[in-house]
Amino acid sequence: QLVLSRLQLAVRAERERAEVTRDRDLLREAIENSKDGLAVALHDGCVRYSNSGFQAFLSSFGASEQSVCAIASSDIVRGDEILQRLRERLSNLEPGAVWTTEIVHTRDADVAFDLTVSASRDATYDRVYVLWVRDIQERKRRERFHRELLSTTTHDLKGPLGAIAVSCDVLLDKPPADERANAKLYRDWE
Repeated sequence: QLVLSRLQLAVRAERERAEVTRDRDLLREAIENSKDGLAVALHDGCVRYSNSGFQAFLSSFGASEQSVCAIASSDIVRGDEILQRLRERLSNLEPGAVWTTEIVHTRDADVAFDLTVSASRDATYDRVYVLWVRDIQERKRRERFHRELLSTTTHDLKGPLGAIAVSCDVLLDKPPADERANAKLYRDWE
């Protein structure tokens, strides 16, 4: 009976190990095929792991090196400020903390990403940082469209609304007419 019990435990442990392996492989495949970029980096910005989405993010800013800090500040709107803050966060962000910023390309305002950095503890490196980038180009285009639509609508309505406002002012400033004069005017018109 002891042998059967141990055999059942071994079979159960093997089944659980297979499930964990299958789940890990599914997660790895989902991460690899995601349009969002995901990377694990060290305090100096050196990327230990990145999916294809993160590599595309780096290459869109001309950073071929495996470092998020290799992006040229001239390629980012407010580049010096953002890269300085990123370096600070990579050196002192506490485990569990999250920092987010927006990165917009200087040559094309539609090339834009949200960058989120979160810190985690690691036995080998003390701290590692998970970097997640999401392409927000479509959101930027929609925001620009809404601004342009609002601007155009506002401009197109200013003329007619101005004419209505002036007409209202003229009508309100007119002195009240005597009722008898109005009645006589009405009779003369008939």
